[in-house]
Amino acid sequence: MTTPPPRQAASHALWERARRVMPGGVYGHQNGAALGEDHPRFLARAERGRVWDVDGNEYVDWMCAYGPMILGYGHPAVESAVAEQVAAGDCLPLPGPRMVELAERLVALTLRADLVVFGKNGADATSWAVDVARAHTGRPRIVRARGAYHAARPWALPHLPGVPAHYRDDLLEFAWNDLDELRALFVEHPGEIAVVMTTPFDHQTGAAPAPGFFAGLRALCDEHGALFAMDDVRAGFRFHLGGSCEHWGAAPDLICYSKAIANGHPLSAALAREALRGAAERVYFTGSFFFASGAFAARAGHPRGARAHQRHRADPADRRAAGDGPRRAGPAPRGPDAPARSARDAGDPLPGGPGAPAHPPLVLARHPGRGLRASGPQLVRLGGPHRGGRGPHPGGLRASVPDGGGGGLTPSPCRLPRGEWPTRRIVEGVRLSGLKG
Repeated sequence: MTTPPPRQAASHALWERARRVMPGGVYGHQNGAALGEDHPRFLARAERGRVWDVDGNEYVDWMCAYGPMILGYGHPAVESAVAEQVAAGDCLPLPGPRMVELAERLVALTLRADLVVFGKNGADATSWAVDVARAHTGRPRIVRARGAYHAARPWALPHLPGVPAHYRDDLLEFAWNDLDELRALFVEHPGEIAVVMTTPFDHQTGAAPAPGFFAGLRALCDEHGALFAMDDVRAGFRFHLGGSCEHWGAAPDLICYSKAIANGHPLSAALAREALRGAAERVYFTGSFFFASGAFAARAGHPRGARAHQRHRADPADRRAAGDGPRRAGPAPRGPDAPARSARDAGDPLPGGPGAPAHPPLVLARHPGRGLRASGPQLVRLGGPHRGGRGPHPGGLRASVPDGGGGGLTPSPCRLPRGEWPTRRIVEGVRLSGLKG
């Protein structure tokens, strides 16, 4: 064991214990050791927009636990709803009414969907979408944007150790925004592609969809009998309460949500249009914890949830079951700025639209004219040495931005006020949230 850096002794000691009983010490993407010797390895507690490691160091969490903490840690309305439900019953031998209530709410909010299933993480949702697409089309192949991440599953990561070779054969890729390359894949593999899965913007580069990209993708899928799936696990509900598809003007057959649904409680959802109901009923999808009511109650406790549900609810008679799926109750915004106006109408006034940068800057409440762009996960330490950042931000904020491939959670000093909740939606990977000043 090497000598731990100052103020990290307990974290490194816990890491050494973990290495003896778990592969790699900590497996998966929350491995703090992979982010450098100075990075904390274990966190002890969190409150609102801040976290504390096991050594007592305090941080502002710009990464919001990789995206789920859209309302901040320990939000009273959410936690009260969860506590009430858990006291009544959480993991039971049959589902509870909260599941049906949330299903009704999501179908009402997601104007391009008619049915929903629930899982526990994003991989559950995207994998269900792939299974339904294959069941519906009878085809094996999946197409994604090159380098995109959709799940820690063999179908999505076929080049990892232990994955049979046929998974690599079934996964095809095209460059983001390149409809010609996508068209060539359909020509090269006629009658073999079940689904094209994309994210609402390119998570690798931050590039927004080019004008006409989603419309062209939709047309190619229709022409060749494939389905279009939107992986909205990271960005869902941040650009628009009806999902990123409403913001960017996409019309998929399947939509996957997770991170922002339950403010840190384990929950994901996958939605489909009516034409896929038969395939969805044939796919076997279950888990002992999928139906636990506590996480469903977390969404019910979202302080905007009930109001938004009433605002977006449409009479079932007004929803189309076939073809393009349900239609909006009342007139929809039209014109090139329609997605942005829809977002404003839903209470989510984020910048951007088709062809615009997907990553708006951080804006501090005290200094609305001053912005900061950041990429990669962020923890900002209070009162510690600044390491690897790009200098002070006007208005008293200094945020660290990792080097190109680092992706680390580099600590840096910050003079933000205490005791406030995050005020902006966060696109996981882009850190858009500020604290009220």
